[in-house]
Amino acid sequence: MRRIEKVTGSKKSAIPFQISQNTVYVRENIEEVELEEGERKRKAYVWNETQFSKDEFISYLAKQVQELQRAANGGSKDKVIKTFDTILEVDNG
Repeated sequence: MRRIEKVTGSKKSAIPFQISQNTVYVRENIEEVELEEGERKRKAYVWNETQFSKDEFISYLAKQVQELQRAANGGSKDKVIKTFDTILEVDNG
């Protein structure tokens, strides 16, 4: 797993989740910015990105499912929802 802060890219790349042949990209905090290149300005996007190999991502998801199951077995609906919301955020390591 590799965490990269402040990745800059195009609107096409500024998607929350992408799977390539060998890597899973999870992008968070996507923001539109204006970059200055000399006298020209252009729109771009900046985000924080976590890159997983496919095997790492499967392992990561399996751990998150276990956490969700533990919360579900522990009872309250609020706890399950909070755990699920946490799962949707990428573990920073």
